[in-house]
Amino acid sequence: MTDSKDDGGIILPVDASFDMEVDPNGSPANGKGANTATAWLRNDKDPQNITFTFEILTGNAIFVKTNDKTVNVNVNAMGAATADFIDDTAETGKTIRAYSTLNKNFYQDREYTFTAVEQPVLVLAVVTNNAIANNSDCDEVQATLTHDGGNPFPGQALTFTLPSGSNARFDNGAISFSASTGDDGTASARIKSNKVGPVTVTCTLDSDKTVTASVDVNFKAQPAAVERFYLQGLSVTGKANNGTPGHVRAVIEPVPGSPTTVYKLHYQTFGYGTIPYLDIRFSENGNDTSRTSKPEYDDFPVTVSGERVIRDIWLYDLDTKTDYTKVEASLWTVDGNLVANSESWSNPRIDFTTQILPPPTPPTPPSPPAKTGPKLQVTCSQWAQYKAPKGFYVCKALIKVVNGFNATGQFTISTNDNNTVFAIYPSTTGPYMHLDFSMPNGTDNIISISDVTTYTTTKYINIYYNSTIVWSGYININTQDVSPTFF
Repeated sequence: MTDSKDDGGIILPVDASFDMEVDPNGSPANGKGANTATAWLRNDKDPQNITFTFEILTGNAIFVKTNDKTVNVNVNAMGAATADFIDDTAETGKTIRAYSTLNKNFYQDREYTFTAVEQPVLVLAVVTNNAIANNSDCDEVQATLTHDGGNPFPGQALTFTLPSGSNARFDNGAISFSASTGDDGTASARIKSNKVGPVTVTCTLDSDKTVTASVDVNFKAQPAAVERFYLQGLSVTGKANNGTPGHVRAVIEPVPGSPTTVYKLHYQTFGYGTIPYLDIRFSENGNDTSRTSKPEYDDFPVTVSGERVIRDIWLYDLDTKTDYTKVEASLWTVDGNLVANSESWSNPRIDFTTQILPPPTPPTPPSPPAKTGPKLQVTCSQWAQYKAPKGFYVCKALIKVVNGFNATGQFTISTNDNNTVFAIYPSTTGPYMHLDFSMPNGTDNIISISDVTTYTTTKYINIYYNSTIVWSGYININTQDVSPTFF
């Protein structure tokens, strides 16, 4: 299309015109490969001060210079203007226009194409696996990058990564590692760890992070330095309620010549099936009662120095009922790697029975009341046996007032036999009283203190003077023993 006058009043020759082309066209739709649009004047002797506007009419392309769908470009000395544009979507038959900036009626349209891009293919493979988890030996992975139908893609930056928080590290000591593909399109990375188990390695193409691949490598335990590990049930019965403990021995037989190593000896108890038994207290000293509770497991450090090691453990049942627990053990390195489990045939069962606790110690009896008043001397005499009206026994206690005698004082008696009553015969002329003890069915003056068959029974007596105790002791009716004589 031609128009000899533009909107700015610049007069073009009557036969002035321009042409437009897109070359190259059909670049890859990867947001990088560019098509180029070129517009140039024809039959214009003075192309200076002419500006072309390029505009994407249809499609998703954008111009490199403006990152937008329009761009203004001044013509050069040859009367031409060029604009590069890119696309990240494969498109065909879309339209781009060029026109004079001052006269939109002076324009040309062309179609453009962006071809679909085949993404590079990244394959990540394990080269070496199952390294020992000693933070020294390594597993290795290799990434292979191809493009254009499987051809090696050299010189491409790759990033290898490990999960955040992983114990594993690349050779550089970090959880990420960068490498570029060689002429064969490959790059490798080495990984080490101090923890047994799998680790996921991921590789990503830096220029297109949608191109990625992952693979797992594995780390195995240190070769066993322990030849045998088993338990012995030395005492498989105990008392519940923190009573008599069960007694178990762990025996560790290391590989001859193995280095001195500190392990963690882990004990585990089970009740029914695989249910943990929660009421066990462990002790490496059978007399240790410093802990009153513990869960169903416990750990103890043990040093193995190339010779057979024996470690004893006592198990207290904190429950009060009859029950049992099965005991298992395992040996671990200090950084958490399993070395060995106790041989299953050796794992003992401990039976606990209900413990009957002894009665509590009775309280200390109170001290006898403090005595005040007359001092007494008590002796026992005159033992006799009577037959009528029924058989009975009788004896008399002679009570002598050593000092503080007062004929008008009131003496009373009490004994440990609540059915006994005494006859007291005070003397008004001397410091004496008589106390008769008798068996059943005596005379009117004799009162029962015991049955006829237990005349040897000792009676505990308290004598009161004006309601205050002045003598406390015992009298034996048969032997006439008195204690104390003085009080």
